[in-house]
Amino acid sequence: MSKRVSDICDRIWRAIDHSKDDPVDILNALWSVYTRQVSLIACPDCREQAVYALEASCPDMLKRADATAAKRIRDGAREGEHIITCH
Repeated sequence: MSKRVSDICDRIWRAIDHSKDDPVDILNALWSVYTRQVSLIACPDCREQAVYALEASCPDMLKRADATAAKRIRDGAREGEHIITCH
């Protein structure tokens, strides 16, 4: 990851880190922002590649999320941290 991309990630994370919003709502908002950014790409083939690149990254994303969640559980969740309990 480039320094520029890392800096953007940090700014996005700071914007949502202390949010009281539901994590699912945050993910839906991020998806909407991603869609808007893809729409700004002039080339239809490049737009398609951007969407398929996100789709291709999903298995690795899930593995990293599962590992991070397991570590958070082992270490004990921070007070006030949003944890979703579903089923």
